[in-house]
Amino acid sequence: MVEVCTMKRKRVIVFIIVAIMIIPYVNVGAVPLLEGSAKFLAMNSDKISRIQELSLTLMALNSVKDKTEIDLKPVLDELTQKLLQDQNSDGGWGYYPRSPSNVVDTAYALIALAKIKGSYMYQQNIYSKILDAIEKGKMFLLNSKGEVGWGYVSNTKEECYPTIMAVWALGELGYTWYNSVIENSVGYLNNISSCELPENEAFGLKLIAYKSIDYPVDNRTIQRLKEKLFNETLTTRARAILTYALTLYEPFDFDMAKALLLLENEKKGNSLFFWNTQTWMFSSPDTITTSAYALMALSITGSFLNPEERPQTPYSSLCVYLKVIQNSDGGWGYPTLHGSDPKSTYYALKGLQSCYLKTSNILKGLNWTKNAFNEETLRLRELHTATESYYYLIKTLVEFNALTDKERKEAIDAIKSVKLQSGLWGSEVIGPQPINTAFAVATLLELGVPANDSDIQRAKSWLLSLSKHGWGTYISGYFYSYMTIPDVITTMNVLNALYPISSKKELQPYIKWIISQRNPDGSWSYRKGYNNMKIETTVRITNLLQKFGYDFTSDTTNLLLNWTLEDKLELDNPVDIGLAVPYLIKLKFIPHVSLYDLIIALSKEEFKIIAPNNDSATAEVVTQAIHEFFGTNATISNESTVGEGNYIALGTFNTFNIDAYNPYISYEVNGSYISIEGRKYSTEYTIVIIPGVTEKGHVLFVLYSGALGTSAVRTLFESGFIRYLHNDYLVIKYSDKNRDGKVELREMEAMLVG
Repeated sequence: MVEVCTMKRKRVIVFIIVAIMIIPYVNVGAVPLLEGSAKFLAMNSDKISRIQELSLTLMALNSVKDKTEIDLKPVLDELTQKLLQDQNSDGGWGYYPRSPSNVVDTAYALIALAKIKGSYMYQQNIYSKILDAIEKGKMFLLNSKGEVGWGYVSNTKEECYPTIMAVWALGELGYTWYNSVIENSVGYLNNISSCELPENEAFGLKLIAYKSIDYPVDNRTIQRLKEKLFNETLTTRARAILTYALTLYEPFDFDMAKALLLLENEKKGNSLFFWNTQTWMFSSPDTITTSAYALMALSITGSFLNPEERPQTPYSSLCVYLKVIQNSDGGWGYPTLHGSDPKSTYYALKGLQSCYLKTSNILKGLNWTKNAFNEETLRLRELHTATESYYYLIKTLVEFNALTDKERKEAIDAIKSVKLQSGLWGSEVIGPQPINTAFAVATLLELGVPANDSDIQRAKSWLLSLSKHGWGTYISGYFYSYMTIPDVITTMNVLNALYPISSKKELQPYIKWIISQRNPDGSWSYRKGYNNMKIETTVRITNLLQKFGYDFTSDTTNLLLNWTLEDKLELDNPVDIGLAVPYLIKLKFIPHVSLYDLIIALSKEEFKIIAPNNDSATAEVVTQAIHEFFGTNATISNESTVGEGNYIALGTFNTFNIDAYNPYISYEVNGSYISIEGRKYSTEYTIVIIPGVTEKGHVLFVLYSGALGTSAVRTLFESGFIRYLHNDYLVIKYSDKNRDGKVELREMEAMLVG
């Protein structure tokens, strides 16, 4: 106890010194928000001893590692090594290093390692240590679970906080809400009436945990989250946690910008930024924890690349990634599998084939496939069934003309030799299976076996007899047999096998069923409404349905393009990348300007402010705001039109020819109405913000009218809201609810965010 108190005293003294250093008496100039926040955590990282703070600092700095000018790699390396060293022999972590393991700190450590592991994929020594630490930590969590949740340590009463953190950690490790390990824990969290944490912090952490396990959160809950952020009095720590939770659920829109602005307004410091709640501002645990959550929330305002560095096509970097993630043995595999596998290798090779005619990477991949083919043939006979791996190995070798006639014959014999007594393929324990039979049929067809082959026809008849909707697992009993609820993956694979040997009429009921499983956003997943395997399933089903005359390629291309640009494509997943590349490579991608491009330009370049309608007072407010928030020069110009440089153009709705500077957005004015992208809006109580490009720069159009419109525009700039513009355009409605003649930020809402 004396040791802990001494440590706390030392750390308080350190933070007092640091705080004195970072609170200057004069404004030293504008410092980018992410940079100043990251510097604060990085400079204090070597003073952190609590596992929770160490983990959160690692998570926060990792979230901005490529979004600032700071080289954070040395700090991330140091924190990662420290976290690995602090793991106890039982697999858990304690409050401090070498203190007894507990659930909360173990969960935080696991979350941090799960988020950082991708950075070390190509440093095998560290990567393997991280995977080993995660596995041991996971086992500690699983062994610590009670009947429905977790206590702070093993064999203690379940509590709210440790259960939330354990669920979050397991979610980061790939567990979903319907997994039997944590399914009852979700029920426990949904039904508890109180938590030992402050109410708002518990609410935010619960939402974060639910997101990690893909638990469906309804819109009413998200509205409640926004209500807390915009209308309740919150501690800074609660605001940081709740804002981070909002970033996980909502797109970057007007409400998101408001939430981030409210969080930013609570920061302290002028060059190194930090957040804390307690009135005694040097309380280090609160400062580190709150600052870490704040930085993770604000990290979404960053960009991996500046506009001028962005690739001209969204797929070019994916081709490079396919090469980079190839394993040393020549194959590809998803990292959690710890090695190359046939399916990943097949899709990676097909992706590379779309990118390049022939490369050494493809040859290496085919060499791995040849070696794996011999091993899988032996495994096929041992398992005595047709496997997915064998199917993809054959498919790869056939499509790349790498299979000899002798090998074809031997492969056909191998597939046919593992039939069950029924003449089908499956398990000797539960009988024939649709999925194994489908792989067997598809493999035989790839090998050139004719459609009228008796084994293939027997399999077809059996598959069509099982269901008129879709296929799942088939349970074969002595007295009766039945099939479980159909799933998309099994049905997709069976349809793929039956397509070459069946008519569209025969397969129409199954096609209709799989189309009915489409998600509202146009994607497919393992089951309708779930959020897993979306990219793989969407592309494969789109390809399959196209063979039957159903064309979803345009929708799928748009989805892939959006997922790629939103960084939702897992860059260490060769299946997803390999499937996406052939779609994206067909696009003639013409980059367009976004509001975020303008924000980047405002932070680096000089702008002229023009106001042809003589609103010089608003032009002055805008000029001061640009200087204050971006640290760059902005000058008022007496020009009446947009020139060839950088401009902020203030005017009414018909002052400027928008199409000349942004042809991607349809904009028309018709009396008291405007039309944007086919949607009509009254010009009354409306602001429109549209970005554009000039011959040598950018232009930001800010369109409004009337005294209240003038007030609303000034509020947008004076508040700093302008820094959080990320969309293609923005339509804002405002009001003066308190009738004071001014429009406040809370009296605005986005009608449309493009």
